[in-house]
Amino acid sequence: ENSTLPIYQGIFADIGDEQSITESLSTFSAHIENLSAIMRDATARSLVLIDELGTGTDPEEGIALSRALLDRFRDVGVTVLATTHHGVLKVYAYTEDGVTNASMEFDASTLRPTYRVIEGVPGESHAIDIARRHRMPAEIVDHAAELLDAGRTEAGRIINSLVRRQKEQEHARQIEKHEDKERKLENELET
Repeated sequence: ENSTLPIYQGIFADIGDEQSITESLSTFSAHIENLSAIMRDATARSLVLIDELGTGTDPEEGIALSRALLDRFRDVGVTVLATTHHGVLKVYAYTEDGVTNASMEFDASTLRPTYRVIEGVPGESHAIDIARRHRMPAEIVDHAAELLDAGRTEAGRIINSLVRRQKEQEHARQIEKHEDKERKLENELET
């Protein structure tokens, strides 16, 4: 309801792993080659889809290049949909105009996506829970959880806080809807 869709003159994608031993392309080199070509051809009337932005190299360098690339796309007016697991890039959406987070809702009890898009909140990875569910040895998963807790970044704390806040707001909206329905029913019964 009330949705509009733009018409794009070009749609570009950097999805998958195009590494090639015969062409001496690592995963990262293949991504950079593809993104460089997209950067040359994309305009304000383009849609760019990027899967796992900033991966395949040193995380700090990948994040820096990703931010610079996103800044350039934003300056040109290109519409970009990018996925990432980098917390710093998730926080980027809160510090830059014209950038927003969204995530696919994930049912933590079943470890499956609900396919419901949540706007304004970045997603969580749930790597520890998934490793446990797929029977990785408990001592490894437990040790990883300890390491994660000890090294949790500020970005991770912010993301977890935002996810909790979003869930609380969603719960409050559901209560409000329910109360509105009750009020309407009461009004109908009174008349």
